[in-house]
Amino acid sequence: MLIKKLMPVSLRVRNNQLFVVSFLLSETNFTEPFFLDSLSRRFKIATVNESLVQEQQTLVRPLHYDKKDPRIVYTPLSEFIKKHRRQKKPNIENLRFIFHMSRCGSTLITQMLATSRRFFVISESPFINDILDPALKLPKKIDRDLLIKAALHAILDCKPKKAKYSVIKFRSWNTLYLERILKQFPTTSWVFVHRNGLEVLSSVLRNPPGWLRSRKNYEKLFRPFLELKNAEKIERLGVDEFTIRMLGTFCKIAASTKSGFGSFIDYKKILPYFPDTVERIWNLKLPTKEKSIMLKRAKTYSKDPDKLKKFVGDGKIKRRMITERQRKLTSHFVETQRSRLIIKS
Repeated sequence: MLIKKLMPVSLRVRNNQLFVVSFLLSETNFTEPFFLDSLSRRFKIATVNESLVQEQQTLVRPLHYDKKDPRIVYTPLSEFIKKHRRQKKPNIENLRFIFHMSRCGSTLITQMLATSRRFFVISESPFINDILDPALKLPKKIDRDLLIKAALHAILDCKPKKAKYSVIKFRSWNTLYLERILKQFPTTSWVFVHRNGLEVLSSVLRNPPGWLRSRKNYEKLFRPFLELKNAEKIERLGVDEFTIRMLGTFCKIAASTKSGFGSFIDYKKILPYFPDTVERIWNLKLPTKEKSIMLKRAKTYSKDPDKLKKFVGDGKIKRRMITERQRKLTSHFVETQRSRLIIKS
């Protein structure tokens, strides 16, 4: 018998009321690089449109789907929170979080884990992004922290019975809310993935993520983290300096978070050590065959949903694309913070 699970995927306003949009999907492990890939390619139920001009400067691109699709279920927000704010203890004990600074190997890690049926992996849930988006206006009676907890509990409810561990990978900008998330899950093990700042900078400038595209519209969100002077405007920083400061901010938050359950993974140590690292930091045992399959997945490009494109290291190429000014700024704002992570690793 095919088991169906109600997976929350988005927030929508209907008749001036907030609803949680859930999709009724077959119980499964999500093996695509991103959860959105699963929705668009495997289930053909939702996608984002990167060509729409009005969505170019948004922190969170909205999902597009057929509202008449019979798999779609709308639940009033208050009802959703009431149902999911509590969770059975075993699900919480086997929950793991992955945070990262962007373009640093976090997708590679989730793809390696997703090769095993024992790991239920949700990579960058659009629902979590909707909830953390500061542009979201919640009713006064709705507590955002309880909503965060309910959202993750609802996602955990979709874990297949054969899967033992649940792994939630967040977007890079979600790191701004790292302490807030951990407050709801204080004993959950988490990792922060980081990489040489010059290599990350080159990738981010070439293909801007939401936090870079939306820098002008979200100045009130970003400004407190960047330690700007009163007269300074984010747009006056220039794209490269803003990007560099944000990358440093992600690392700074991770390094400063007081938690006895956090670990830090340097990109250059993911291969071939990640399977052994997982055993150590998450206190679990991976069979030799599982480790072998994980390392085999790493031979193909992690963001390729077809898993056919061969992985080729590009760190040296990325560093050559950096200007001397960018190099100095990265050394000051990123590497000084990242060095704290390396010491703690």
